[in-house]
Amino acid sequence: MLTLLVHNPTAGSGDHEKEELLAILRLAGHDVDYVSTKSAEFPAALDGGYDLIVIAGGDGTVRKVVTRMQRREAAVAIFPHGTANNIARSLGMTRDRQAMAIAWRDARRSPLDIGIVSGPWGEMPFIEGVGLGALASITNDEVGADFEGDKRILIGRDKFREALAGAEPLQVEIAVDGKPFEGEWLMVEVLNNRYTGPALPLAPRADSGDGLLDVIAVPADRRERMLAWLGAPEESQPPVVTRRGAIVSLAWSGRPVLRVDDSPVKIPARKQQAIVQFQPIPLSALSSDLPAAKKPAPVKTPRKAPPRKPRKKGRREARPLVAA
Repeated sequence: MLTLLVHNPTAGSGDHEKEELLAILRLAGHDVDYVSTKSAEFPAALDGGYDLIVIAGGDGTVRKVVTRMQRREAAVAIFPHGTANNIARSLGMTRDRQAMAIAWRDARRSPLDIGIVSGPWGEMPFIEGVGLGALASITNDEVGADFEGDKRILIGRDKFREALAGAEPLQVEIAVDGKPFEGEWLMVEVLNNRYTGPALPLAPRADSGDGLLDVIAVPADRRERMLAWLGAPEESQPPVVTRRGAIVSLAWSGRPVLRVDDSPVKIPARKQQAIVQFQPIPLSALSSDLPAAKKPAPVKTPRKAPPRKPRKKGRREARPLVAA
């Protein structure tokens, strides 16, 4: 398998080395080339005729790569090295790197949808999601910037909790495949991923390759339930209202922040509307399924025969002969 390793050497804590990642892939049988996202050769390398592009970095690195890929023949896989790693989490690519690299040699391909949000102000590609309201308001690089890993995720969740606690209902009109989606919403997220924001499983049933967007909204009357859910979001379903569709339209007033993946977008006051959908042709991601470990066959121990009862000693009584 001709493989390209696309590596962001400064992602996350930066404790992942080029040589280590190359060794993992080579030992797993990959014929691998390397390019850093910091190099001038990076954009052109994506069109180099590779069978597999392995992205080593966080969500920003994954987005940077997949939204620039023109060739749909190459599959995508991820070595997650960021903080939230929402895309890798959603695709199930957070397991042991060596085991994943071996499994990728024979893994099946699954579609990976790439979204596009457009309006009178222009258009932007995305892979994770688009949002308005409480979560979008804390989406920036400054939140938790002094922390790394799980600590930064906790800081991000706490900032989201604070924003949600004080959020006012949005003035927004939503249509999913042309049908109105009405309510008094504190936030609206149009997602392609199961995970978003500070590693929150807001759309646990989302499929990143089914051609459908998951529209997640938090009603004003579920504010307290949502705040409670944030304490342990992995343990239960989020208290949200969900719709699914291929095309979502948004039109809003006021000054809510529009987020596209991890970037807040400034929208002119007179052009506060957007259409969210997918690009016509998806990419391919390798399946995250790893071969199940073989259980050792149970050892069969011979069953002991029950002890035989001793015969009673003594003479048998003679039976009388019966004449024919």
